[in-house]
Amino acid sequence: GAEVFSVLPDLSSNLADYFEKIDRSEKVDSSDDETYYVEVLTELGKNDALADGMLFGDNGYDNPGHGGIGNHDVVEVTKPVVMSIWGQFYARKRSDGKVPLSCDTDPSIDDPACEFISGANNLENPWYSFFDDSRDMSVVQSKNEVSQTCWSDGNNPWEVVMNQGMVCTFEPGVLMLAGVGLWRATKGPLQEEDGENICEDGTDWDHPQKVVKPDVYQYLIANGSYDANPNSCYVCNIGDKVDVNDVYDDYETKCKPVNFASAGQAANSNVFTL
Repeated sequence: GAEVFSVLPDLSSNLADYFEKIDRSEKVDSSDDETYYVEVLTELGKNDALADGMLFGDNGYDNPGHGGIGNHDVVEVTKPVVMSIWGQFYARKRSDGKVPLSCDTDPSIDDPACEFISGANNLENPWYSFFDDSRDMSVVQSKNEVSQTCWSDGNNPWEVVMNQGMVCTFEPGVLMLAGVGLWRATKGPLQEEDGENICEDGTDWDHPQKVVKPDVYQYLIANGSYDANPNSCYVCNIGDKVDVNDVYDDYETKCKPVNFASAGQAANSNVFTL
Protein backbone atom coordinates (compact mmCIF):
# COMPACT_ATOMS: atom_id res chain seq x y z
CA GLY A 1 0.00 0.00 0.00
CA ALA A 2 2.91 2.40 0.53
CA GLU A 3 3.47 2.94 -3.18
CA VAL A 4 -0.11 4.20 -3.56
CA PHE A 5 0.60 7.36 -1.58
CA SER A 6 2.60 10.37 -2.71
CA VAL A 7 5.34 12.20 -0.84
CA LEU A 8 4.56 15.24 1.30
CA PRO A 9 4.98 18.79 0.01
CA ASP A 10 7.85 20.86 1.35
CA LEU A 11 7.59 21.19 5.11
CA SER A 12 6.10 24.43 6.43
CA SER A 13 8.51 26.80 8.15
CA ASN A 14 7.47 25.76 11.67
CA LEU A 15 8.00 22.05 10.87
CA ALA A 16 11.23 22.70 8.98
CA ASP A 17 12.63 24.10 12.23
CA TYR A 18 12.47 20.60 13.74
CA PHE A 19 12.39 18.07 10.89
CA GLU A 20 14.16 17.31 7.64
CA LYS A 21 12.67 15.07 4.97
CA ILE A 22 14.69 12.01 3.98
CA ASP A 23 14.56 11.13 0.30
CA ARG A 24 12.85 7.77 -0.24
CA SER A 25 15.82 6.57 -2.28
CA GLU A 26 18.49 7.44 0.31
CA LYS A 27 20.32 4.27 1.35
CA VAL A 28 21.21 3.25 4.86
CA ASP A 29 24.66 2.16 3.71
CA SER A 30 26.45 2.63 0.41
CA SER A 31 27.14 -1.10 0.28
CA ASP A 32 23.51 -2.00 0.94
CA ASP A 33 20.45 -1.56 -1.28
CA GLU A 34 18.05 -0.97 1.63
CA THR A 35 16.79 2.58 2.02
CA TYR A 36 15.87 4.45 5.19
CA TYR A 37 12.32 4.56 3.87
CA VAL A 38 12.03 0.79 3.63
CA GLU A 39 13.79 0.28 6.95
CA VAL A 40 11.42 2.67 8.77
CA LEU A 41 8.37 0.94 7.25
CA THR A 42 9.82 -2.43 8.26
CA GLU A 43 10.40 -1.31 11.84
CA LEU A 44 6.92 0.17 12.10
CA GLY A 45 5.44 -3.08 10.81
CA LYS A 46 6.84 -4.87 13.87
CA ASN A 47 4.55 -2.84 16.16
CA ASP A 48 1.36 -4.70 17.11
CA ALA A 49 -0.66 -1.53 16.56
CA LEU A 50 0.40 -1.49 12.90
CA ALA A 51 0.42 -5.20 12.11
CA ASP A 52 -1.16 -6.59 8.95
CA GLY A 53 -0.99 -3.33 7.03
CA MET A 54 -2.91 -1.26 9.60
CA LEU A 55 -0.46 1.59 9.03
CA PHE A 56 -2.62 2.49 6.03
CA GLY A 57 -5.97 1.81 7.70
CA ASP A 58 -7.49 -0.74 10.06
CA ASN A 59 -8.57 -2.86 7.08
CA GLY A 60 -5.81 -1.92 4.64
CA TYR A 61 -5.41 1.00 2.24
CA ASP A 62 -8.07 -0.30 -0.19
CA ASN A 63 -10.80 -0.17 2.50
CA PRO A 64 -11.17 3.58 3.24
CA GLY A 65 -12.97 5.07 6.20
CA HIS A 66 -10.89 3.25 8.81
CA GLY A 67 -8.09 5.70 9.59
CA GLY A 68 -4.44 5.08 8.84
CA ILE A 69 -1.94 7.30 7.08
CA GLY A 70 -1.94 8.59 3.49
CA ASN A 71 0.68 10.71 1.74
CA HIS A 72 3.85 10.48 3.80
CA ASP A 73 7.63 10.81 4.09
CA VAL A 74 10.35 9.76 6.47
CA VAL A 75 11.61 12.73 8.48
CA GLU A 76 14.61 13.11 10.75
CA VAL A 77 14.45 15.16 13.94
CA THR A 78 17.01 17.96 13.58
CA LYS A 79 16.59 19.65 16.98
CA PRO A 80 14.77 18.63 20.18
CA VAL A 81 11.05 18.50 19.47
CA VAL A 82 8.08 18.01 21.82
CA MET A 83 5.49 15.48 20.65
CA SER A 84 2.20 14.53 22.29
CA ILE A 85 -0.08 11.50 22.39
CA TRP A 86 -3.39 10.54 24.04
CA GLY A 87 -3.84 7.16 25.70
CA GLN A 88 -3.36 5.40 29.02
CA PHE A 89 0.18 5.12 30.31
CA TYR A 90 0.09 5.04 34.12
CA ALA A 91 -2.52 2.84 35.78
CA ARG A 92 -3.54 0.18 38.31
CA LYS A 93 -4.36 -3.28 36.96
CA ARG A 94 -7.73 -4.84 37.82
CA SER A 95 -8.39 -8.44 38.80
CA ASP A 96 -11.64 -8.59 36.78
CA GLY A 97 -9.84 -8.52 33.45
CA LYS A 98 -11.10 -5.09 32.47
CA VAL A 99 -8.76 -2.36 31.35
CA PRO A 100 -6.62 -0.84 34.14
CA LEU A 101 -7.76 2.15 36.18
CA SER A 102 -5.78 5.30 35.45
CA CYS A 103 -3.78 6.55 38.43
CA ASP A 104 -3.20 10.03 39.80
CA THR A 105 -0.36 11.64 37.84
CA ASP A 106 0.56 14.19 40.49
CA PRO A 107 4.36 13.70 40.75
CA SER A 108 4.21 14.06 44.54
CA ILE A 109 1.98 10.96 44.84
CA ASP A 110 3.68 7.57 44.68
CA ASP A 111 1.14 4.73 44.73
CA PRO A 112 2.90 1.32 44.73
CA ALA A 113 -0.15 -0.24 43.04
CA CYS A 114 0.30 1.99 40.00
CA GLU A 115 2.67 1.28 37.15
CA PHE A 116 3.70 2.47 33.73
CA ILE A 117 2.21 0.24 31.07
CA SER A 118 4.10 -1.07 28.06
CA GLY A 119 2.30 -2.26 24.95
CA ALA A 120 1.19 -1.10 21.51
CA ASN A 121 -1.69 0.96 22.92
CA ASN A 122 0.33 2.41 25.78
CA LEU A 123 4.00 3.45 25.98
CA GLU A 124 4.78 1.71 22.68
CA ASN A 125 1.92 3.41 20.83
CA PRO A 126 3.52 4.67 17.61
CA TRP A 127 1.01 7.48 16.80
CA TYR A 128 2.23 10.93 17.85
CA SER A 129 1.35 14.55 17.08
CA PHE A 130 3.48 17.68 16.86
CA PHE A 131 2.55 19.33 20.17
CA ASP A 132 2.40 22.86 18.81
CA ASP A 133 -0.41 21.81 16.44
CA SER A 134 -2.68 21.56 19.51
CA ARG A 135 -1.80 24.91 21.07
CA ASP A 136 -4.86 26.90 22.20
CA MET A 137 -7.22 24.02 21.43
CA SER A 138 -9.59 22.16 23.70
CA VAL A 139 -8.86 18.46 24.15
CA VAL A 140 -11.83 17.66 21.93
CA GLN A 141 -10.59 19.99 19.20
CA SER A 142 -7.16 18.39 19.41
CA LYS A 143 -8.71 14.94 19.03
CA ASN A 144 -10.82 16.04 16.06
CA GLU A 145 -8.32 18.18 14.22
CA VAL A 146 -4.89 16.87 15.17
CA SER A 147 -4.65 13.33 16.55
CA GLN A 148 -7.93 11.84 15.23
CA THR A 149 -8.26 9.94 18.48
CA CYS A 150 -11.37 8.62 20.26
CA TRP A 151 -12.20 8.15 23.93
CA SER A 152 -13.29 4.96 25.66
CA ASP A 153 -14.81 4.40 29.10
CA GLY A 154 -12.77 1.26 29.78
CA ASN A 155 -15.71 -0.98 30.73
CA ASN A 156 -14.69 -3.73 28.31
CA PRO A 157 -11.33 -5.52 28.27
CA TRP A 158 -10.87 -4.95 24.53
CA GLU A 159 -11.26 -1.18 24.74
CA VAL A 160 -8.46 1.35 24.58
CA VAL A 161 -8.64 4.07 27.22
CA MET A 162 -7.68 7.60 26.17
CA ASN A 163 -7.90 9.57 29.42
CA GLN A 164 -4.24 10.52 29.82
CA GLY A 165 -1.89 12.64 27.78
CA MET A 166 1.83 12.19 27.38
CA VAL A 167 4.47 14.55 26.06
CA CYS A 168 7.92 13.39 25.04
CA THR A 169 10.96 15.30 23.85
CA PHE A 170 12.69 13.55 20.96
CA GLU A 171 16.31 14.32 20.20
CA PRO A 172 18.05 14.91 16.84
CA GLY A 173 18.59 11.78 14.75
CA VAL A 174 15.30 10.03 15.57
CA LEU A 175 13.46 8.96 12.42
CA MET A 176 9.68 9.19 12.08
CA LEU A 177 7.14 8.58 9.37
CA ALA A 178 5.18 11.81 8.94
CA GLY A 179 1.99 11.82 6.93
CA VAL A 180 -1.56 12.96 6.41
CA GLY A 181 -4.07 11.07 8.55
CA LEU A 182 -6.80 9.33 6.56
CA TRP A 183 -10.42 9.83 7.54
CA ARG A 184 -12.39 7.51 9.81
CA ALA A 185 -16.14 6.90 9.60
CA THR A 186 -17.85 7.63 12.91
CA LYS A 187 -21.37 8.08 14.23
CA GLY A 188 -20.77 11.76 14.72
CA PRO A 189 -18.19 14.44 15.43
CA LEU A 190 -16.65 14.68 18.89
CA GLN A 191 -18.62 16.90 21.25
CA GLU A 192 -17.45 18.74 24.36
CA GLU A 193 -20.43 17.69 26.49
CA ASP A 194 -20.21 13.99 25.71
CA GLY A 195 -17.32 13.34 28.08
CA GLU A 196 -16.16 9.76 27.63
CA ASN A 197 -17.23 7.69 24.63
CA ILE A 198 -17.25 10.88 22.58
CA CYS A 199 -16.30 9.06 19.41
CA GLU A 200 -17.59 5.70 18.30
CA ASP A 201 -17.07 3.67 15.13
CA GLY A 202 -20.24 3.32 13.11
CA THR A 203 -21.84 3.26 9.70
CA ASP A 204 -23.15 6.83 9.67
CA TRP A 205 -20.62 8.33 7.30
CA ASP A 206 -22.33 11.75 7.34
CA HIS A 207 -19.86 12.90 9.98
CA PRO A 208 -16.45 11.49 9.12
CA GLN A 209 -13.72 12.37 11.56
CA LYS A 210 -10.94 14.10 9.67
CA VAL A 211 -7.96 16.42 9.85
CA VAL A 212 -9.15 19.84 8.81
CA LYS A 213 -5.77 21.50 8.25
CA PRO A 214 -3.68 20.15 5.35
CA ASP A 215 -0.34 20.68 7.11
CA VAL A 216 -1.30 18.80 10.29
CA TYR A 217 0.43 15.44 10.13
CA GLN A 218 0.45 12.20 12.07
CA TYR A 219 3.92 11.09 13.21
CA LEU A 220 4.71 7.41 13.60
CA ILE A 221 7.66 6.38 15.72
CA ALA A 222 8.81 2.78 15.48
CA ASN A 223 9.25 2.20 19.21
CA GLY A 224 6.93 4.84 20.63
CA SER A 225 8.16 6.70 23.69
CA TYR A 226 11.02 4.23 24.07
CA ASP A 227 12.73 6.32 21.42
CA ALA A 228 12.84 9.22 23.87
CA ASN A 229 15.59 9.87 26.36
CA PRO A 230 15.09 8.89 30.02
CA ASN A 231 13.24 11.56 32.03
CA SER A 232 11.98 13.22 28.85
CA CYS A 233 8.39 11.87 28.88
CA TYR A 234 5.65 13.06 31.23
CA VAL A 235 2.09 11.76 31.75
CA CYS A 236 -0.90 13.84 32.85
CA ASN A 237 -4.51 12.86 33.49
CA ILE A 238 -6.78 14.90 31.26
CA GLY A 239 -10.07 14.03 33.00
CA ASP A 240 -12.30 17.07 32.94
CA LYS A 241 -9.62 19.34 31.53
CA VAL A 242 -10.63 20.80 28.18
CA ASP A 243 -7.75 23.16 27.44
CA VAL A 244 -4.68 21.48 25.97
CA ASN A 245 -2.51 24.33 27.24
CA ASP A 246 -3.81 23.68 30.74
CA VAL A 247 -2.97 19.99 30.39
CA TYR A 248 0.61 20.51 29.35
CA ASP A 249 1.83 23.93 30.45
CA ASP A 250 4.53 23.39 33.05
CA TYR A 251 4.14 19.62 32.61
CA GLU A 252 7.68 19.00 33.88
CA THR A 253 6.59 19.99 37.39
CA LYS A 254 2.92 18.93 37.54
CA CYS A 255 2.93 15.67 35.52
CA LYS A 256 4.37 12.24 36.27
CA PRO A 257 7.79 11.57 34.72
CA VAL A 258 7.80 8.21 32.95
CA ASN A 259 9.89 5.49 34.53
CA PHE A 260 10.75 3.27 31.58
CA ALA A 261 12.53 0.71 33.74
CA SER A 262 9.32 0.01 35.67
CA ALA A 263 7.58 -0.65 32.36
CA GLY A 264 10.08 -3.37 31.59
CA GLN A 265 12.16 -1.58 28.99
CA ALA A 266 14.79 1.14 29.09
CA ALA A 267 14.43 4.22 26.95
CA ASN A 268 16.80 4.27 23.99
CA SER A 269 17.10 0.46 24.11
CA ASN A 270 16.16 0.28 20.45
CA VAL A 271 16.29 3.83 19.16
CA PHE A 272 15.84 4.04 15.41
CA THR A 273 18.06 6.89 14.23
CA LEU A 274 20.31 7.95 11.43
